[in-house]
Amino acid sequence: MSTTSSSPSGQPRLRADAARNRARVLAAAEELFAEQGADAQLLDIARRAGVGAGTVYRHFPTKEALFAEVAAARLNDLLDEAVALAAGRDPGEAFLAFWVRATQQACRNAAICEAFTSSTGQELRVPVEIRERFLRTFADMLSAAQRVGAIRADVDAEDGVALLSAAVLADQRRADSAQPGRLARIIANAMRPEPS
Repeated sequence: MSTTSSSPSGQPRLRADAARNRARVLAAAEELFAEQGADAQLLDIARRAGVGAGTVYRHFPTKEALFAEVAAARLNDLLDEAVALAAGRDPGEAFLAFWVRATQQACRNAAICEAFTSSTGQELRVPVEIRERFLRTFADMLSAAQRVGAIRADVDAEDGVALLSAAVLADQRRADSAQPGRLARIIANAMRPEPS
């Protein structure tokens, strides 16, 4: 007896119980990656999800595959917020709001922070297409903010992402994490043009 049927797109459709288990695994993985970063283990994720290890491996053969799906969901949500910010306010305000939101999200999720800032061998990778979408969105919002004079003209997108990563890493290492994004806000203010 087949465990799946085809969806209209031709992709296999999971049975209802398999879809529920997959959702539970993703929810548990998001929590553990946020708490432990790359140290999160698939067996711990299975325990937290209330499923067997085989269920996790059936859906996600490696920790990297599971992280890629979790990271893609979180970053796509963040980038959808960026689109809404850009549509609804001044470009300078939109860029600074996105800057703060991005650092707050990364500070609250150890694995995403590591994916953008770590140089260790155990870092997990953000999927290339999501990383590229993040960089495009960041560069577009930065350029728009510069056009209205809200951000210094000598800051390029590469500088901005490096500063964002440094701010996230510094915020994560602070013992006082009651104000996630505090250092990012200080850096964002330093990117404003000097008064003439």
